[in-house]
Amino acid sequence: MFRRKSKKKSETESSALNGEHPSEVISDSEENENPPENSSNPFQRRTKSVEEPFIPSEIIKELFTIPVSPELKVITELSDPTSVVKDYIPTALKVLEWSLIFFLGYLGFSYAWIICLGLAFHTYITRKGSAGSKTELSAKCTKVHEKEIFKASLGLESLPSWATFPDVDRVEWINVIMKKVWPNIGQISKLVAKRLVEPKINEILKRLSVKSVNLEAISNFKIKDLILGSIPARVGGIKVYDKNTGRDEIVMDIEVIYGGDARVKFSVQGMDCEINQVNFRATARLIIKPLMDVLPLVGGLEFYFISMPSFDYNLGGMANMAEIPGISNMIRSVLDSIIRKGFVWPNRFSFFLPLESVTMLQKQGTLPSPQGVLTITVREGRDLVKKDKHLMGGKSDPYVVLNIGDRKVSFVEQYVDSDVNPVWNYVAEFPIEEPAGLTLNLEVYDYDAGTEDDFMGRTSIDIENIVETGSYEQWLTLDDTKHGSVLVKGAWNQISSAGVSLSSTRCVASVYIDSCTNLSTGKSTPPYAKCEIKVGSQQKKGFSTKPRGPSENPVFKEGHYFLSQTPSNDSINIQVVDHRTGALLGKVTIKLSYMMQLPDNHFSNMEWRLEGTMAGQTDATVTLSAKLYEY
Repeated sequence: MFRRKSKKKSETESSALNGEHPSEVISDSEENENPPENSSNPFQRRTKSVEEPFIPSEIIKELFTIPVSPELKVITELSDPTSVVKDYIPTALKVLEWSLIFFLGYLGFSYAWIICLGLAFHTYITRKGSAGSKTELSAKCTKVHEKEIFKASLGLESLPSWATFPDVDRVEWINVIMKKVWPNIGQISKLVAKRLVEPKINEILKRLSVKSVNLEAISNFKIKDLILGSIPARVGGIKVYDKNTGRDEIVMDIEVIYGGDARVKFSVQGMDCEINQVNFRATARLIIKPLMDVLPLVGGLEFYFISMPSFDYNLGGMANMAEIPGISNMIRSVLDSIIRKGFVWPNRFSFFLPLESVTMLQKQGTLPSPQGVLTITVREGRDLVKKDKHLMGGKSDPYVVLNIGDRKVSFVEQYVDSDVNPVWNYVAEFPIEEPAGLTLNLEVYDYDAGTEDDFMGRTSIDIENIVETGSYEQWLTLDDTKHGSVLVKGAWNQISSAGVSLSSTRCVASVYIDSCTNLSTGKSTPPYAKCEIKVGSQQKKGFSTKPRGPSENPVFKEGHYFLSQTPSNDSINIQVVDHRTGALLGKVTIKLSYMMQLPDNHFSNMEWRLEGTMAGQTDATVTLSAKLYEY
């Protein structure tokens, strides 16, 4: 909490700034204390110990004073007392190991328990060792040039000169700046974690609450401290795109690498926990837009990960209990879901400066415009592995899962029964606004009713290659499996400049939900509202915004693309529901044929009255923008 500085404290503060900088200590005790106003000076938080005055004569006297007690040094071959019994240590450890196993058997423990505990301990030690080695490698890279590290480990002297690491492409100058600045951003990071991250986590916990169970109150989550450590994050490289981008935007991909000694201390139900040895690697896309002709030339930015980041960590304190394999996998799946649904394409983080010129541009429409639609056809598979084996041979029931970023299409309901050379003819379409750098991932699974489906292999395709050629068809060998391949056909359909009309056979509908007003649950508590959107009747699963609230006037500011194969008959169907109870708060239907009559097939920030609201609620509305694109 920031307080106004009084004039009486100005001299004290200036003298403090000339000496040691006080550090802001964030703790729960400070939050609960209510000191009087006269003691609100933040510079009063100092160490009680007083430094001794610097007197050169005393230091010189100390250096030249002969010690009264001479140092006694004995030279002997017995430098280490343990060397006497060193030869007997392996035998003693083996006897101790056998005794422990015998003692467990004497207590009645089954041998299966010994195996289970041994596997759990081995998993724990392996994970700790792997994270420690990554941290050690990252620490070496901050002290020694990456080239020397990889030369020592891989022997790159035998490679030609063109295989060396060009510093220009790796933007090494940014890493030098990061190394210099890293020690100075610790207090800022701690403040951000306490003031921004902790409330956000509690908001997510409150959002996950079910009926009367308040997860925020039960967990009592608090961030105690954030220590960045001495190993800084690194930028592996930056790529700026000059093709297939808009005139008013700058698109760049930044490879972020971190494997350091940062520690996050937090508490759950009063128990102290810790996250340490964090390893993180991801390619982040940064879109700077809109570009303006007035200062500061840039109006905002968008940020998202092109694909799911790879990250790992270790838990300390009471959180060590979560390292048990089952609990650990559950925690990691929750973190994976949070990152994927929040920051992996097409999800993103947007920030715009509160400038009048930016506001005017936003009023004109904040809808993202797709460059085209990627059509993928998975025709057939060949020589796939047999997962369901029996005495008379084996079989598989294969199907395919496609995904770009967080957008996923599964054909599990169209699996082929008992065939390792299936003919699928699966078709999926993906509207894309920035195809550069994106990758289509294809995975094959064996369908098993009642149990988890077996993995049969994966492959990937660079989308930019399909965009450049316009079409693609090739047999792709599956990785991470013994054998198997799939025939994939791709086509890039560019967005047409012509408008959508009643004669159009297909189109893309871009919908952007801004906010809702006057929502009511019919009770005294305001709702946790979210908007569920579908276009047409063919889509089984539409798009849902993140829940917002509790509020009667939630602000969403989220958008999504939808495909329509019959634009003249389809409609945009929006339902506003309470996330906790599932109760309908209102709905609205907008026909695409109505939008075909509008200029440029587009309306911006239009307010629509919600129907089907609670009894007596007649003024509930939703504000949104939408536009149609033909391809």
